[in-house]
Amino acid sequence: ADKQRIILAHTWPQDEPRAQDLEQSMLPRAGRGPLVVGFVGDGLNDCPALASAHVGIVLQEVGTQATVDAASAVLQVDIDQLPAAVTIARRARRLVLTNLLLALSINVAVIGLAATCGLPLWLSVLSDSGGLLVVLANSLWP
Repeated sequence: ADKQRIILAHTWPQDEPRAQDLEQSMLPRAGRGPLVVGFVGDGLNDCPALASAHVGIVLQEVGTQATVDAASAVLQVDIDQLPAAVTIARRARRLVLTNLLLALSINVAVIGLAATCGLPLWLSVLSDSGGLLVVLANSLWP
């Protein structure tokens, strides 16, 4: 779909009104939904912007405790690792959803077999444990 990206980089405290104008972009647009706003800050004076953004990321090295509390995520390495962190987060989300669907489908199949074919209890328990092993094996997939 059509994705719009607005990037404000190397802003200073006097530029914060420009960053605060992005809140207007967070309002729903005609038929396309709200624009997702992410803010990456060093944590020195970024608490309001971190708290108002959909995703707030702060660097642990220089961030104060208040900004760490206001942020959605804390990077403990340099800012160059942000794309890798986003990739890892997307993979983790996809893996969790896959495992959830896998476990639910196995349980629904076993319940269906137990209800229609009279599956013995020990076989139901064994299939539940087997489903757990399948989900664990899927989690180890790179």
